[in-house]
Amino acid sequence: MGFILDDLVLSGVVIVRTGGTLGHDPGCRLGHADSPYETDLVGSFAFRLQVLAFACNRHPCAYSVSPRISRIRFPLHPHLLADDAICPYLPSDDVWRWGRNTVADFLDFASIWLAKHCVWESTGACNGGRWIGVAASHAVADLLHVVGRNDQCPCGSGRKYKRCHREQHISAFRNQRDSGQEVRGRYMNQAKARMALRGSG
Repeated sequence: MGFILDDLVLSGVVIVRTGGTLGHDPGCRLGHADSPYETDLVGSFAFRLQVLAFACNRHPCAYSVSPRISRIRFPLHPHLLADDAICPYLPSDDVWRWGRNTVADFLDFASIWLAKHCVWESTGACNGGRWIGVAASHAVADLLHVVGRNDQCPCGSGRKYKRCHREQHISAFRNQRDSGQEVRGRYMNQAKARMALRGSG
């Protein structure tokens, strides 16, 4: 298990076997050390997923139904979509596409996501849990920076970002920026008032 976790941390190759179990690549050339996460994970983990596959270009969706992984249980989960679907990859990275890949290929990504979720949950979950390996941020500022206008939308619809959620993300970013400036402005005004009081006393 330690080698697999090490591979996930370093974004190395992990073998996904039938049934979604993970295995270490026998051709791996990485120098492995003891994984600090191995002691946090005891026993085996089993998940039951509900997978929805759609026609056209839309990416499949997977939901962990047993045990339930949701925003209600994990309100600060770094890699759940708004509808509680898992986010195994950023669609604009073009690692999965209809016609080139299958739903079974999608489930390989879901299995790796579940392993990373187990580490995240065992290392504190919403209280500082560690998401191992390379992963795209879900913050709108980061999405606007990373996802190109003509790339696939991060929501998995298969549509171009500019024709899907980009304008919504731009509005959200502006609102966050403006409210941050408002808070900074209030803080600066309060600080100036305190300084004026100190100077007059």
